[in-house]
Amino acid sequence: MIKLVDAGRKKIAIVKAIKDSYGFSLRVSKQWMDNAPCELPDLPPTKKNTLASALRGHGATVILNPGPLDKLTALGCIHAAETALGEGDMNEARRNLRDALTLLGDPVR
Repeated sequence: MIKLVDAGRKKIAIVKAIKDSYGFSLRVSKQWMDNAPCELPDLPPTKKNTLASALRGHGATVILNPGPLDKLTALGCIHAAETALGEGDMNEARRNLRDALTLLGDPVR
């Protein structure tokens, strides 16, 4: 889930980023921006991160929380990590757990 807390000063750029990510009309995209603070509809994880980066780049205040798709994908990563541990592949287990944490909003460096 993406929560648009404040649209900032570059309103046109914010409307365009929302329009490009969701395929909304300009009117609908502007309504979402005008309703800030609001929760934008859920997107796949890669599109969500791209939109959040674009909005932040244009001066908006954004909070990312894991949505249902992220949680399901994270569960799949955790299951893959368990399987890798069972096979003794510690590097694969670490990679899958790192992916799960990233999806749940805790980027691991």
